[in-house]
Amino acid sequence: MTSTHRAVVRITGPDRPGIVSDVSGLLFKLGLNIHHADQHLDAEANLFFQRIEFPVPEGWSASAPS
Repeated sequence: MTSTHRAVVRITGPDRPGIVSDVSGLLFKLGLNIHHADQHLDAEANLFFQRIEFPVPEGWSASAPS
């Protein structure tokens, strides 16, 4: 049985179109699968906040996506 580790990424930055797609697309390219995600927009400050949780298989190694 392969064990996995849990990873959590928190993102904060200026809101813009496509940010959710870009983040999820990067995780997809790295072979990772989102198990839970939450996001919030502070419209007054134009700030985007996101928290993503995903399993990372033991022995997994990140490489720069092409």
